[in-house]
Amino acid sequence: MKGSYDVHVHSTHSGGISTLSEMIKMAHRLGHQSICLSDFGAIDPSQVASLLKECKGLTPTVYSRADISPKTPRELSHKLNYIRRKIDLIAVECSSENVCRFASTNRFIDILTLAPTAKASVFTELVARNCSKNGIALELTLIPFIRYYGKVRAKLLRMWRKILAVALRNNVMFAIGTGALSKYELRGSREMLLLAKLVGLPHDLAKQSLIETPFKLIERRILERRGKSLMQGVRTL
Repeated sequence: MKGSYDVHVHSTHSGGISTLSEMIKMAHRLGHQSICLSDFGAIDPSQVASLLKECKGLTPTVYSRADISPKTPRELSHKLNYIRRKIDLIAVECSSENVCRFASTNRFIDILTLAPTAKASVFTELVARNCSKNGIALELTLIPFIRYYGKVRAKLLRMWRKILAVALRNNVMFAIGTGALSKYELRGSREMLLLAKLVGLPHDLAKQSLIETPFKLIERRILERRGKSLMQGVRTL
């Protein structure tokens, strides 16, 4: 699909088993315009520029993403102070309602993901309203639905349908990423849309989650770093 993003891709820099070059080549074969490389929670932010320099001029375009897995709001605040304004996307993995609620109010956060051990109750109506108000997307990570079958997949589907119901009621944005750790786990946009449909995400919203939402999130951060964004929806000319 023209213009599609995979917002969650790992390489060997962050526990993946395929190199950055291998991931880029496979994403290109699958037709993605851009990928968000989720290696930047695992490396020093000072290395961002040099790592992205390796990717300059390549197709798909590579953007930086940091994944934070805090146990407490205080830990999240500390990590944000260290990496904010240096990364294109910041995603927070929520393992508790407390962390999820705090993250949903922070303007430096772009994406919320749910930890594998999290329950549907973590994503409350309050969290959903905060996400909608602050332009924070909820990520649908596809790897669990690719890897698991039977009862495990059925349990995941039930959980996500509860989460989707809360998110849709509150007009929360979605972003879709594979969470791939190897080039063989990457998927093209058509497969990503089919998996999103399996979970229950409406087709039009799934397409938006693959194209418009990632672009909007990244553009916001780029403008902010250039000093052209004053607040959500407001920029200087």
